[in-house]
Amino acid sequence: MTENFVDEYAMQTASQKEIIRTQGDEAIKPHLPTIHQQMQETQAVILDQINPKRVVAEILLELDGKEMDQYGNIKKIGKSYVNEEGLRNIKIRMRSVINQGSVMSFLNDKEVKAIMLRLANDLATDLALNWREYGIENRTICDTIMNIVLIGSYLALKRSEEQNEKRFLKGITLESIGGGSQTARKRKEGGWEEFKNKIKL
Repeated sequence: MTENFVDEYAMQTASQKEIIRTQGDEAIKPHLPTIHQQMQETQAVILDQINPKRVVAEILLELDGKEMDQYGNIKKIGKSYVNEEGLRNIKIRMRSVINQGSVMSFLNDKEVKAIMLRLANDLATDLALNWREYGIENRTICDTIMNIVLIGSYLALKRSEEQNEKRFLKGITLESIGGGSQTARKRKEGGWEEFKNKIKL
């Protein structure tokens, strides 16, 4: 997930709440369709950025000496570490760990480490046996490949620890459904309570 998109979403939400706080529900009504569309677009971008498939794709691009720019164009930036067969097998191993099910799970630190240890052992064995078939120039490059795959996989899997990913996505959904109207409603209810208290006096 990139900080820019999260910041953009937070700023949009804060802006909407501020308009409602200062001008009330009536002032915001004409702008609701636009605000709703902007929030949906921002949420879609955030969800795309944190998609586990995107994480795997970015790791595979790095192994292939490529990168994707902000417009989705892929360009060659260096030499490939591994051939197509190697990339395919590495992808299979990563997808068994980095997927929607895993990042949305409720894992603790011990479970994350156990999964990563299994991935590291499987990948190390595979590279040790097949490095020539994978077009790897020498065995020292296997360490580089291991680092790229394992660090990216570990960071993605850590998102599931204590349901961090699920809580984050739930927050986006609640913001989308409730919007700023909940803030305005609380403000109005607070005013009503204050009015009732004054009458009692």
